[in-house]
Amino acid sequence: MKTKTTRILQSKSQKYYSALTQLPTQLQHSSQSILRKISQWWRGTKSRPVIKTLAFCSSLALTPSTQAAGAGNLQLELGATAALLDNELGYGGSVTFLGRISPETAFYVGLESGLSHWSSGQVQLGGSHAAELNVIPVLAVAQYEFEIDDSSVRPYLGIAPGVGFAIHGSVDPQGDQAALKARTDVYFELLFKPGVAFGSFFVEPKLGLIDGNFVFLPTVGLVLAI
Repeated sequence: MKTKTTRILQSKSQKYYSALTQLPTQLQHSSQSILRKISQWWRGTKSRPVIKTLAFCSSLALTPSTQAAGAGNLQLELGATAALLDNELGYGGSVTFLGRISPETAFYVGLESGLSHWSSGQVQLGGSHAAELNVIPVLAVAQYEFEIDDSSVRPYLGIAPGVGFAIHGSVDPQGDQAALKARTDVYFELLFKPGVAFGSFFVEPKLGLIDGNFVFLPTVGLVLAI
């Protein structure tokens, strides 16, 4: 029994180690892929309301706010996300609550959740193909902020391990269209969170792994003091 358990743990460790060593290459390829797909979407978009909505959200983010967090003790981050799982492009949003450990340190801890959605029909996670996939993360966050004197620019670096609740739509594990069904699974998720805050606005090109699959989640949004 111990031998079997040891083999399983070794297999899992090798899987995650292999995935981590491939992150730099995957990030480069994924960045090129996401820019190409966003460019294709932009050229194909004829909806002026979409452009107006994006402009309006940008103006909100860039407008100084009396509630803006400037390295406060408690802060709430609300973000909009482009989601790239391997080579499949989706979208989503995130909510992060952070608390500063003490006024003397720039170290924060907290929780992150949200939703990432893919509907390309070719999404694969956990060995199954799905026409649609929704992932709800529940992550513990540890984040260090690099404070710059007399500046509203605050670079930071964080890490967020936890679980992702994956809701597969129209799962077809055997390639048999008659066997389509939906299911929910729970996967280990690990995100690296480099970013920079400009007053009440933040940019965070986070990346990591979901069940050993590379995920790239560039996020922009607002930081609010609470």
